This record gives sequence, C-alpha cells and structure tokens, in this order.
Amino acid sequence: MALGELGGNAISWNNYGLFWTYDDLWVSKPNPKAVPKYFLARRLLECKNVKEIIKLLRRYEIVSGFHVMVGDFKNKKMFSIEKRLKRTSVIEIGSGSVMCHSNHYIHNLFARSGRALISADDTLPFHKSDKRLQIAGDSLAADAQVGSALATWTGPLRRPFSKRDGSRTIITTVADFDTKEIVLYPYGRKANPILRKFGA
Repeated sequence: MALGELGGNAISWNNYGLFWTYDDLWVSKPNPKAVPKYFLARRLLECKNVKEIIKLLRRYEIVSGFHVMVGDFKNKKMFSIEKRLKRTSVIEIGSGSVMCHSNHYIHNLFARSGRALISADDTLPFHKSDKRLQIAGDSLAADAQVGSALATWTGPLRRPFSKRDGSRTIITTVADFDTKEIVLYPYGRKANPILRKFGA
C-alpha cells in the first residue's frame, strides 16, 4: 500500500461471498471536487451483492478512475468494472472466458481514454501497462495451466521493464469458485502465500 492510500480498498472480500481486486487508472483531467476513489473502493466492503456494487459505483463521480475485478462466490460469476469520473462500465465475464486488466482503460466505453494513455508520454506512471496486459493475457491462453500462469504473474510481471518504470504487480490473487478459496501471493522473495477460505 502506497503513502496516502486507504487500507481495504485494493484486494478485499466480505462476509457476503464477494471479493475484488483493484487497478488504479489514469485520468488526464481529474475532478478534485469529486469523491476520492480510495474511499469509494473501500465502501464496496458494505455491499451484499454485485447489484449493490454497481449501483454504488454509478451513484458517485470520483476524482479520477479505477477498475475492480469483482467475483461472486455464491453465484460463481465474475465482473470487470471500469470507473472514470461520472461514468461506469460493467462487463460480465462468461464462464470459461479469460479477461485480464492492467492500469489503463480497455472497455469500449472508454476506448479513447485507453488509447490516449498508451500513446502518451512514457513518463506517465503506468506507461508499461499495455505491455503487462499482453504478457498476462498470453499466460492465460486456453491451454495454459494454473501453475505456469502463476509463475508468470509472480515473475516477469513483478519486474520493472525499464529504469523509469515505477509500476509492477504487487500481489497476485487466485480465487477458486469450487473450493471457495482465495490465495494471495504477495510481492517479495520471502513472502508466503496467504490463504482465505470462505464458508460453504
């Protein structure tokens, strides 16, 4: 967690069978009068189902943007949700489908925002986001095994791509709908995986 962030906003789960991971998204013209994004992301912990999460995100304008990958253990569903200022985009990820996300917009609603970020001056904090997304997607091909994909996510994606690359994958989250388990793989050679098992 970086200085100024709010605990509980990034990788979280609650007693209602919901969990989510968080990606920071760049906005070139933020609105400082809107709701701080970390506070809204932290508020998701109070939601009882995915509908409440979507309703909450659509209710408020935030200072800049973020993405949450939301999992619903009870209904075995996954959702990719991008938030940019006033607007919210929701994509349900179909069973057997693969979707990766990094620190730039990829939903059709925000396609222009994504292209602007990728082609922007590479002094931006997330200038290697598109490269990370490509590596992540390749690791999750249809014939990929969980072990080999995990090796990529806890290996190459955690190393900077250049001296000016300040971003990296800090933690990898693996959720299993069948066993109702979440395993966290923190950054650091000596860091041990963290297991969280939900009730039946």
